[in-house]
This record gives sequence, structure tokens and C-alpha cells, in this order.
Amino acid sequence: TFDCSGSVEVNGVKLSCDDHPEGHGRVNFEEAFALSCNGFFAAAASKIGSETIIDMAERMGLGRAVIDGFPDEETGAFPTKEDRIYSGLSNLAVGQGSLLVTPVQIARMTNIVASGGIDYPVSVTMSKESQEAEGKRVMTQVTAMEVSQMMQRVFEAGTASGASLSVKAAGKTGSAESGNNGAYTVHGWFTGFFPADNPEYTVTVIAENGKTGSSSALPVFEEIVNSLY
Repeated sequence: TFDCSGSVEVNGVKLSCDDHPEGHGRVNFEEAFALSCNGFFAAAASKIGSETIIDMAERMGLGRAVIDGFPDEETGAFPTKEDRIYSGLSNLAVGQGSLLVTPVQIARMTNIVASGGIDYPVSVTMSKESQEAEGKRVMTQVTAMEVSQMMQRVFEAGTASGASLSVKAAGKTGSAESGNNGAYTVHGWFTGFFPADNPEYTVTVIAENGKTGSSSALPVFEEIVNSLY
């Protein structure tokens, strides 16, 4: 558990829970995940360490291209070892700072959870023919199930509780700070899969300059779900 007062400072970096400036109070892992409590994950990262976090991130497909031969796909990047010793650790814990990812990488990571811990190859399908591919286990089935349950909690009592879906889903909101040539913006993210109990689809949405995932990316996810079911 963690006592969230609304903000926390780790190695000189202050992280705030913007939607709850007064704090979330005492939260456990599941509650912190559903409510996007930055302080909880910064505190957890200080105990876990950056090497363990990055090792798991690499197993989930971050830091490298996802689709073989796809033109201009970026690989993303992790904070340097020097950076992770200081400000980079807390930022890494909440997906900020110098951590760079692409929407297709996040979709792949989400799909691993939806598939019970199996990483299936990603491809650009240009036909309706099904493609059978053998996947690789990168996460235990038990862990994948626990993460899936936390992602369902996001809809039940978390940052996506305002969504109105035709089927039960699992997901996670997010926001990503972005800066270029002095300009600053925040992109809204949402990633998830559905139906939650027997997943058929994984969808990842990034809304440029969307500020928060719940206000910008989630409505797009909601529309996609309701159009398919």
C-alpha cells in the first residue's frame, strides 16, 4: 500500500496526481493502477530498480521495431543508465521523461496481456484470410491474468469508469508529455482489449494534443468497441 498525498518527489523529480491534487489516500496496487496514481508507481520503482523494469519492458517488445520490414517504424528508446540513477527512475515508472514508445509497441504489449502472456508476431494484414502464428511466452499466465484484472478495474472504478461499452473490456489510460523546438503538449493515450473474458481485439489509441487519455483517447476506443459489438 501507499499513502498518496497528491504528489511525491523522487531524486529531485516531483510527480503529481493531476486529477486528484488532494491525493488518493491509501491505495494498494490494484487501486493505484485503476486510478493512475503516479506516486504509487514512483515508490514501487524505487524498490524494484530500473534494471528489472527495463528487462520486463524489453521482453514485452519495447525498445525495438515490432513489424518486420515495415518502413520508417521507430524503435523507441529507454532512458540511459546515468539518467535512470537520478530523475529517470520515477519518470520511467510512469512512462514519462526520455522513455519513447510507439502506438504499435503499446498495442503489442497490451496484446500480450490479452493473450495470457504469449507474444504473437505482429503483421500488417492486407486480406481477410486468418494467419496462424506461433507465439512466445514472455509473461506467466498468472501474471497476465492479474494485470488483466487490474485493467478491467480501470473501467469498473478507475479512470475509464465513465465509458459506456456494449461488452466488458480491459484497458489503461495514459498521457505522454511531448516537446519539440520549444513547443510543449500532452498526448492522450488509451489501450485495451475486449471482450475482457475472451479477448478478440486489441486497440490502442493516441490522441495528439489530447491532454488526458480519459477525455480524448477513451471516447475513440469506446466508439470502436461499440461499433464491433
